[in-house]
Amino acid sequence: MRAVLSLAISVSFCQLWAQAVVGSGAVSGRVFEKGSEGLPDAKVIVEKEDAGISRQVETNMDGVFQLPDLVPGDRYHLRITRTGFHDWISQQFEVSTGQNLDFQVTLERANSAAAGESSPPQPLVNAAIAPISRALSPADVETLPLEGRRWTQLALLGPAVSERYGSATPVMLGVFGAGMNILDGMLADTSYSRQLTPAVRIAPDTLQGAQVLSTGAPVEFGGALTGYVNTVTRGADKDWHGDFYAYYANAGLDALNRYSLGKQLFHNRYQTGLNAGGALTDKWFLFANVDYERGKGAALNRITNPLIVYPNVSGMNLSNCKATTAQCGVAARFINNQINAVVPVSEKVVSGYAKLDYRPNEFNLVNLSGYATSAALPQAGGLSIVSTNGGVLGGGVSRQYSYRGRLSWTISGATWSNDLRFGAAQTDLRNDPSKSGLSTGAAAIVLDGTTVGESFPNRFVLGERRADLIDNFRLNLGVHTILAGFTATRSRDWLESLHNSQGSYTYTSLTDFATDLSGSSGKTYAAYMQNLGLWARDLQSWNMGVYGQDTWRISPRFTLTAGLRWAKDVLPQPTKVNSSYYDTGTLHAPGMQAEPRIGLSYRLGDRWVARAGFGLYYQSRTAESTDAFFLGNGAYQYNLLVYPSQTGSPKFPAAISSTTTVIPTGSRNLLYSASKLGDPYSEQGSLSLERYLGAGVTMTASYVESRALRLWTAEDVNVGGNYTLTYIIKDATGQKTSSYVTTMWTSRNNTTYAHVYKIGNGGSAAYRAGVLQATKRFSRGFSARGAYTWSHAIDDVGGPQLYNAFAIGSNNTLYAADRGSSATDQRHRATIDINWQPTLLKNVVIARNILNGWEFSSITTLASAMRATPTVLVNGAQYSGAASFASSINGIGGWSRVPFWPVSSLPIEQQFTINARISRALKFTERVTGELMFETFNLTNSQFDTGVNTLAYYANGGVLTPVSDLGAGNAAKGGSYGSNSRSCQLAVRFTF
Repeated sequence: MRAVLSLAISVSFCQLWAQAVVGSGAVSGRVFEKGSEGLPDAKVIVEKEDAGISRQVETNMDGVFQLPDLVPGDRYHLRITRTGFHDWISQQFEVSTGQNLDFQVTLERANSAAAGESSPPQPLVNAAIAPISRALSPADVETLPLEGRRWTQLALLGPAVSERYGSATPVMLGVFGAGMNILDGMLADTSYSRQLTPAVRIAPDTLQGAQVLSTGAPVEFGGALTGYVNTVTRGADKDWHGDFYAYYANAGLDALNRYSLGKQLFHNRYQTGLNAGGALTDKWFLFANVDYERGKGAALNRITNPLIVYPNVSGMNLSNCKATTAQCGVAARFINNQINAVVPVSEKVVSGYAKLDYRPNEFNLVNLSGYATSAALPQAGGLSIVSTNGGVLGGGVSRQYSYRGRLSWTISGATWSNDLRFGAAQTDLRNDPSKSGLSTGAAAIVLDGTTVGESFPNRFVLGERRADLIDNFRLNLGVHTILAGFTATRSRDWLESLHNSQGSYTYTSLTDFATDLSGSSGKTYAAYMQNLGLWARDLQSWNMGVYGQDTWRISPRFTLTAGLRWAKDVLPQPTKVNSSYYDTGTLHAPGMQAEPRIGLSYRLGDRWVARAGFGLYYQSRTAESTDAFFLGNGAYQYNLLVYPSQTGSPKFPAAISSTTTVIPTGSRNLLYSASKLGDPYSEQGSLSLERYLGAGVTMTASYVESRALRLWTAEDVNVGGNYTLTYIIKDATGQKTSSYVTTMWTSRNNTTYAHVYKIGNGGSAAYRAGVLQATKRFSRGFSARGAYTWSHAIDDVGGPQLYNAFAIGSNNTLYAADRGSSATDQRHRATIDINWQPTLLKNVVIARNILNGWEFSSITTLASAMRATPTVLVNGAQYSGAASFASSINGIGGWSRVPFWPVSSLPIEQQFTINARISRALKFTERVTGELMFETFNLTNSQFDTGVNTLAYYANGGVLTPVSDLGAGNAAKGGSYGSNSRSCQLAVRFTF
C-alpha cells in the first residue's frame, strides 16, 4: 500500500495554542505502521536546502514528533526514515508565520511492494492555514500593492478586522488600541502607549512573513485584550543575493481630495533601499537592509463649523457675532486668516536592519539581529491632510529614534527543544512646540469645538528602555506535547512633558471670543485649563508571566489543547499623597492573574476539520496610565480647570505663571484608582468548520464572540446635589417640537477641587462576528484570497478619554445610558486579493518575450459605513442656579453627546476601493534581473467620507437649537498621504 498523508491539522482555537512560537512556524505529527498506534524511533528530518536549514528529531514511543521554531518560508521538505521501512518524502510545502503543520504519515514495510510517495502539496499547505486569522507570505508583501510602502496596510486583510476610519490602523474585535504588534517574537510597540506611535517602521523588504491573529494570542504571550499582528524578519539563504529598489510618487497622476478645495496637497514621495544576504561560511549567514524615504506635501487648515463660518466656508459668520462691530471685525480677521490656510509638511525616515544566523548543526540555531530607525514626521498626521476643525497651523515635527536588538538560541534533542530569547529596545520620541505666528501667542484656543489658536503648544519628550527575556521548553511525552515557559519584561520610561503648559481657552460663542480677543477689560471665556508643576518623571515597571500547556493527541482525528498563563504587573508607587484623598498615594494593581486557554480540533474526514476554543485575555498596564495616576494626585503637577469668575483666573490670552503662589480655589483636578482596580480582560470563543474543496481551494466558516469586561471608566466623585431641568427642543424654524428632562448636578462635594476622578472598572464591550474565508492557492499562475466578516461591536465607553485610557460617560456612573454601537462598528466588510502571472504562447519565442513576464495583483475592499455620535455644544449656565461644571448639559462636564438620541446614530459612508499593481519582469543575465512596477490606489477614485459634522444642537438658556449640516461629510482621509483619493507610484527593482 502506498504511503498515506492524512491532513489532520492538530491546531486548536484558530492556531492560537499551536506549538509554533510567535515569530516562527512549526511542523508536527505522528508516524504510524498500518494497524499500529504509533511507530517509535523514526527519524524525522525537515529541510530547506536553499537556506541551509536542516532539523532532525525522532518519534517517541507513540510515534509523535515536534519540530518547532522553524523560519517561515517555502521550499521545505519533510523526510521520514526508519530501519525496515520505506523512506517517506513529502513534496515542497510552505511554513507560515505562527502556524503549525501537522502530518499523519503511515510507513510501509521494506518488504512491501510499494515505496514511499510524496504527498500532493496543495491540500497540505491549505490545511495549515488557521481560521479567523490571515497568514501573509513573503510573496504577499512583495506583490500586493502597498501605498507608501506601508506593509501594515496588509493587516486590514485579516478577518474580524475593521479600520479606524481614515488611519489605515487595524481594529480587532471592535476595540481600538487593545491589540499588540509583535516583531520576531517580541513587542514592537512602546510600553508607554499603544496609541502614541505605530509599530516599528520596518521596510517591507526586511519581512519574511506575518500573521494577522484577530482572536486571542498564544499562551506564550499576554497583555492584549484582542489580537496580534505577528511579524518575522528575513534571514539569508546559502547563495548571495541582493536587491536595489526605488519607488516614486508625485502629484501628476493623483486625484484631488474631495475636500481639498481644488488644491493638490500631496507633492512627491520617494523611497529607495538596498538589501543583500548570503552565506559567510557553511554555518554563518548574514542578511542586511538599508532604506531611505522622503516625502513632501501640504496640510489644509479647513474650518467647517457652521457656528463659526458661513455655509459656503467663505469666511467667519458675522451673523453669529453679537459683540460690537469693531470687536467682530477683529475676530473675523483673526479667523479668516486661518480658513483654508495651506501649511507645508514633510517627512524623512532612515532605517537599517541586519540579521546574523549561526547554524552549527541540525540541533542548534543562534540568531543575532538589530534594527535602527530615525524619523522626522509631521505632528499633524500624514504628508497631506485636510483638517476639518483647524489644528494644523505651525506644522509641528515629531522626531522618533528607535533601536532594537535580539539574541536567540534554539536547541533541540530527539524529543525536546528549548527556545531562549533576549531582546533590548530603546525608543526616543520628541515633539517640540510649534510656532504658528498667531497674535495670541502660545495659548491654545478652542472655539465652538474648533481649534483656532496654537495647534501644538506642548513639548513632549519620551525615552524608553525595555529588556525582554523569554524561554520556551517543549517535550514530547507519548501522545502529549508539553510546553512550559516564562516571560519577563522590564521597562523604564523617562518623561519630560507638561501637557497644556501654556494654557488653553475654551469659548462657546463667537460673541464671547470676539469680546476677549479685542482686549476688553472683562473675561468672557467659558473655561481655562493649564498644567503647572514637575516636567520630568522616571517610571520603572516589570511584567512577568509563566505558563504551561498540554497538546493531547487523543486520536489521529482528535486533538485537545489546554493551557494556563499567570501574569503579574509590578508597578512603581507614588512618593507623595494628597491628604484629602488617601488613594492617590497608592497605585493599585491586581495580583497574579490567571488566563486559561482551551481548544480542540477534530478531523471529520480527509477534507474536513472542525475547531472550537475559548480563552481569557488580560490587558497589561502601560506607562501612560501609570503616569496618569502619578500626576493625578496633584502633588507633582497641577491640572487646573478655571472659570473666569474665580479669583486669580487669567485674562486672555495670558497663562498662569509657573512661579505663582496663587492658584484659584477649586480649580485643581485630581485622579486616583479605586482600591480594587483590576485590569480589563476579554472572554473569547470561536467555532469554525474548514473544508478543502479541491483544486487548491479551501473554504472556512467561523463564528467569533468576545466580551470585554472591567474596562476602565472615570467616575467624578466630586459632584453632588441635583435639580430637574427641562430643555426646550426647537426645530430649524425656531418652533418648539419637544422637550427633554434631565437631572442637573449643582454642587461639589469638596469645593477645594474641581473634577476628582476615581478610576474603576465600570465599562464593557461585546463583539459578535460571522466569518467566511476562501483561499485559492497559487497554481497555473493564479492565486486569490477572500474574507467576508459580518460583525456587531457595542460598548458603553465610547465617550472622550482621559490620558487615552479612562472613558468619561455622559452621566457619570450610569454607563448603561451610553451603551450602543461602537465607533469602530462595521457590520459588513469584505476583502479580496488576487495575484495573476499569465503564461501565454510559451512555445513562441517572440510572444514569450513580449506577452509573458507580466504580473497583476490587486486588493479590493468593500465595507459598510461606520457611524458617529451627535453632540451638543452648551453655552454657559442653562438656568439661574449654579451647576457643578458650567457649559455642560447636566452639570457633570462629561461626554457632550445628544442624550435623547442613540449612540453612533450618524452614518458616515460605505467604502469601495480597488488597489492594483502591474509589473513586468526583465532579464539582463542569468543572475541579474529587473522589474518595472506601477501601482494605483483607489483605482476608480471612489472617495468616501471618513468624518461628518457631529454638532447637532446648540444649548443656550435651556433651549436646544438645531445646528445646520448635521451629518454632512467633512473628511476623506486615508492611506499614507492623508487622503483616500486615487494615487499612484512607479517603481523599479534590480535583483543580483
